[in-house]
Amino acid sequence: MGYSEFRNPLRFKFDFFINIDTGFIVGQRNNGGGQGIMLKTTNGGNDWIVQNPGINAQLFSIYFPNANTGYAVGQQGVIAKTINAGNSWTSSISPIWDLQSVFFTSKDTGYAAGDKIIKTTNGGGTWSVQWDQYWYIYSIFFTTANTGYAVGAGGLMLKTTNGGNNWIVQNPFIYLDLYSIFFINTNTGYAVGDAGSIIKTTNGGTSWIILTSGTSNLLTSVYFTDANTGYAVGSGEEFSGSRTILKTSDGGNNWTIGNLETFNGLSDVYFTNQNTGYIAAGGGTILKTTNGGITPPIIFTEPVNKTTCVGGSVSFSVTATGQGLTYQWRRGNVNLTNGGTISGATSNILTINPVNFSDTALNYNVVVSGLCPPNATSVNVSLEVSGIPVPTITGTTDRCNG
Repeated sequence: MGYSEFRNPLRFKFDFFINIDTGFIVGQRNNGGGQGIMLKTTNGGNDWIVQNPGINAQLFSIYFPNANTGYAVGQQGVIAKTINAGNSWTSSISPIWDLQSVFFTSKDTGYAAGDKIIKTTNGGGTWSVQWDQYWYIYSIFFTTANTGYAVGAGGLMLKTTNGGNNWIVQNPFIYLDLYSIFFINTNTGYAVGDAGSIIKTTNGGTSWIILTSGTSNLLTSVYFTDANTGYAVGSGEEFSGSRTILKTSDGGNNWTIGNLETFNGLSDVYFTNQNTGYIAAGGGTILKTTNGGITPPIIFTEPVNKTTCVGGSVSFSVTATGQGLTYQWRRGNVNLTNGGTISGATSNILTINPVNFSDTALNYNVVVSGLCPPNATSVNVSLEVSGIPVPTITGTTDRCNG
């Protein structure tokens, strides 16, 4: 369950699917030469076939406006085009140095962005510069033929409503680099970036609110499958360090942090339907889920041993991640139930109040269950109960009698 993994000696940056079975992924070879790489699958990611775009530059983004016509962009301003579903590619050099993102609103009309924004209206035959300022752009997205957005360095946010003839600077009131933008419809969109930043608009970019992601890791990609369900991925630092995958089921109000610590830095996420999705990563890693990214529960903070006096109060706690989490505290293999001196037996915090000598044990633990097996069981911890507390001279109780 969750995400399964495919590996090879490559570094992936961006993936795009034409349909549920046919998709492409781009990046670079890990051979020190920066040569671009492109893979294609026609069976939902079970097999990936190396394409030959003939490009000696890293590829950052790929987009198909229809099943046969596609464009890929990358370093040195390179642009590659196919008209036969990737069987062959022709390449050209654009008038800018780096291209980080590409988006087409029709077979012939499209945009690419990096240190500038460029546009074509003849299928890539020619490109004209539309926006040329100091700030670097990482992602571009159009909601209609005329309305589009771009995000980049220092919290840069641009919007056009006339097909890119004019780009107006928006103010999302965030000054961290933004790496990815995605709109569910013409009004609701999200952008993600440095330090776990996630922002949301519900009025077509007129105003943006900052959401709480629960992570300080860099986020490089965001994708929503419907108005409520969305995903964001990233890493501790750019495409390396700890790996982060977030999921929301309530339109970004709350985000669940998943755990993919065994994988390389995550760079892009793409879903072909509600349940089937892919993540592009470093180290030649491609991840796939067929259950909406549901992962088994994982315990991050274990309970610890406790010592208290008889008649006192004690609590054990656990921290876990996963979807639909439930908790069951136990003494050995026997489930504890709420009532009497016990509360929180089915929560993440177990409390015993007041404590009795009979509560002494070496094997308190908790079983954490989620929507996806297997369950996670904590370590066994002990409770040591001493005698009745004895007041000190100052009136405090810092030791037990007996």
